[in-house]
Amino acid sequence: MSKISIPHLVSLALALVLVACGDNGQDVKMDVSNIAGDETISLRIDNKTTISFDQIFLVPAGSRSWGPNQLSEELTPGDSWTLRSIPCDDMYDFKAIGDGNVVIETLEVFLECGSQPLISLVKK
Repeated sequence: MSKISIPHLVSLALALVLVACGDNGQDVKMDVSNIAGDETISLRIDNKTTISFDQIFLVPAGSRSWGPNQLSEELTPGDSWTLRSIPCDDMYDFKAIGDGNVVIETLEVFLECGSQPLISLVKK
């Protein structure tokens, strides 16, 4: 299993679009009781596609379920959205679902403390 250090990865090209709420971010809604450490970071997601997303999931890597949808509003084309208060120095699985049931899934993304991680969703 290799770690992907997000700060060194300016954008992660994906075949799906996410819906963003501009500068409005929200705290992550997941059970983090089994993740060590108190330091957190924010993850910015840019929707560089032509579709909207209404579901985004971020869970500790290897989780059996995707947990709750992190979005409270649709992430539209050209918008950005920030997920805050993510425990860092750990691996996560990411999933976005958009118009027409387009699904983007990225597994085992390492979110490093002190970084400014960014995922750019782009259409192939």
